[in-house]
Amino acid sequence: MAAATAQLNATVTDATGEPFKQWTKDPLLGDVPTRDGLIRLDIAYTFLHTTIRGGTSLGNNVDGADPGVGGGGNATIQAQHNDRNTASRVALLSMIDKGSSLYRTVSVAPFLTGRHIWDYLQTPDLVYLRPSDDEAAEHIRKVQQFTYKDLPVSKQDKDLVLNFKAMIEGHNPLLHPNMNINNASMIAIFCNGLHPEAKVVALQTKQNNAMAIQNGCCFP
Repeated sequence: MAAATAQLNATVTDATGEPFKQWTKDPLLGDVPTRDGLIRLDIAYTFLHTTIRGGTSLGNNVDGADPGVGGGGNATIQAQHNDRNTASRVALLSMIDKGSSLYRTVSVAPFLTGRHIWDYLQTPDLVYLRPSDDEAAEHIRKVQQFTYKDLPVSKQDKDLVLNFKAMIEGHNPLLHPNMNINNASMIAIFCNGLHPEAKVVALQTKQNNAMAIQNGCCFP
């Protein structure tokens, strides 16, 4: 039994190979929910998904999608899964201000794995401060009225069309869900907001895909 356990531990050690990876920059999360909370969570999520341990990422672990979840697999897979449970927990705790109530809450039971912590961080108004629906509606209304003239003068150059596209696509930098505009609407805003000469061609292209293909055009 001892020999089998030692062999299993050696296999797990070989598969993981390194100490638990931690966040080394300023804390991402604390007690005060912020308007950029979704950006902070996205940074944390990217960190987890780029941290590989035992053949898969810690992001898959907090998503509940890594090998061994739910008790599946052999003893080695289960040991690796349990190792990732701890690794993702350590990683997430390293992103939270250690002097905060949030840290004190998630650093003890029942938050025993990274997935437990990650699911809790999605709680409304815990990390992310959502704008009101009225504020979101006003923002969308303004974006729908964008024209190339809203670009800085320095951007109204030979690349105006691409600069205008980037302006529309970047209208919601904090990723507020209630400020999202679907792709079809953004295309309409783009076509209607171009310089009058370009607008004619853009609208023709938008409404006639065969003509667009024939002329080598596409929505940027």
